[in-house]
Amino acid sequence: MRRRCPNQPTSGQQAQPNLDFGKVSHLLEVRDLSVRFGGVIALDRVSFSVEAGQVIALIGPNGAGKTTLFNVITRVYRPSAGTVLIDGAPVLAIRPHQVIRRGLARTFQNVALFRSMTVLDNVLVGDHTQTNSGWLQASVPLPGAVAAESASRKRAL
Repeated sequence: MRRRCPNQPTSGQQAQPNLDFGKVSHLLEVRDLSVRFGGVIALDRVSFSVEAGQVIALIGPNGAGKTTLFNVITRVYRPSAGTVLIDGAPVLAIRPHQVIRRGLARTFQNVALFRSMTVLDNVLVGDHTQTNSGWLQASVPLPGAVAAESASRKRAL
């Protein structure tokens, strides 16, 4: 999730847990998610949540279901059971481009997306979802388009 936490600790400070359980607002919440491919159970009642400013890691051996989980969260696959919520809204009720605009995006296991482009340019390809200018505005060097590209470059670095 690409969001900033307003109360994020500065260097040397310890993060404080959110103990106000009545007001917990998860950016991403996965509830009892299951995925079956025929008789194979790829995910079995997976549940977790991600809060603002939180960084989590998903590790496991090959075939453990990591990619399947990301595919369900990002709407590549539909779950057999369970729910994925983004900002409290069911991900299946949100159009794919709106999921990306809400800050949930993924990369694929492809090391070189565009070999003729620099790393920065490859990152900028994915940042188009965070700008308001379309391809026409981006192709004409008007002040608004130049400012949008400059902001994209700052985010990418």
